[in-house]
Amino acid sequence: MLVGHATWHGGALCLWAERTGPHEPSGDLHPFASRDFTGTSYEPLVRGAVRVGLNLSLPTAGDHPLPSAELGPEPVTGEPELRPWRVPALVLEPFPAMALLQAAEHSGDVIPGTDLRFLCLLAEEAMTLAGRGHVLPALLREDGDLVARWRPVLDDPARFRALVRAMPAACRAADGGRPAAHVLREALSGLVDTAVLGVSRIRCCRPGAARPPTGCRSPNAGRRR
Repeated sequence: MLVGHATWHGGALCLWAERTGPHEPSGDLHPFASRDFTGTSYEPLVRGAVRVGLNLSLPTAGDHPLPSAELGPEPVTGEPELRPWRVPALVLEPFPAMALLQAAEHSGDVIPGTDLRFLCLLAEEAMTLAGRGHVLPALLREDGDLVARWRPVLDDPARFRALVRAMPAACRAADGGRPAAHVLREALSGLVDTAVLGVSRIRCCRPGAARPPTGCRSPNAGRRR
C-alpha cells in the first residue's frame, strides 16, 4: 500500500510516498518513505520530476516515524515527539503538479494522505479564484530576473483563517516547520499562477488563434526552486 504525501516547499509541490512493511533503523532516513510511483496512476505525472531530499519534522515513537492515519494507528507508549527525518521526494513542474492535485483523490492505487488532500483543496481554491477573476498581475524578482506572475486576491479573511486552521502539520513540516499562513500564501500564489496560465494556454491553442498571448509562455521561466 502506498500513501501519497505532499508539501509546498521552495515554490513548488514536493511529493513523496509512505509504504508499509518491515523496517530497519537507518539513522535519520525515513524508513518507510519512497519517491517511486512506478506502475501507479501517478507515474505519467511525475515522469521527469526532479529528485530531492526533504527534512521533515514528523511525530516519532522510538526509532521510526509514526504511520499516517491512512495506515491505521500504532500503539504508542508515552508521548510522541517531533523529530527531523530525511525524506526522498519529487519536485513537480507547475502543470503536472496541478494535474496531479486535481486527480489525486480519484486514484485507486495511491491513497492520498491528509496533507496531499489539503493541497488538492488548495488547487480547487486556486481554480475558483482564477475563474472568478480574483487575481492580479505582479512583477517579481526571482534569481535576479524580473518575472511576471499572477497572484490571488485574498479578500475573504474568514476563509483564509479557516484554511490556515485546517492545514495539516505535515504540509508545513519542512525544515523544522513553517507558519501555516506563510505556506498557505505561497501555495495559493503558485497554484493561482498555474491556473491562470493554464486557461491562457488552452485559449491560445484553440484553432484560429491569431497569436499566442503573452501568458502562454512557459510557467517555469525564472521560477525559483
